[in-house]
Amino acid sequence: MQQQACPQCQRQLALNAAYLPWCECGWNIKPHSLPESYGMFEQIYTNVSKRLGKQMLHQMRSLNDLQPRMALITRELLGYEAQVMQRLRSQWIKQ
Repeated sequence: MQQQACPQCQRQLALNAAYLPWCECGWNIKPHSLPESYGMFEQIYTNVSKRLGKQMLHQMRSLNDLQPRMALITRELLGYEAQVMQRLRSQWIKQ
């Protein structure tokens, strides 16, 4: 894995091609700002994204219980599995 020294504090940073490098000292936390002249579609997309992000943050902060929950599909699969096992058991007992 490649490394880079932070230009502000000289701490060694691990580089990952999927992410922008940043440092705990604050370097490169907000590396790019939007250009002054971007199109109408980009403005709409940016505004909607910010609004949805704020709504999601508000929803997450208002939750009292952040424990993982069983997904609906998992419950359905477990119910289906229980039905199959019950039918197999009843067929096995008949034999």
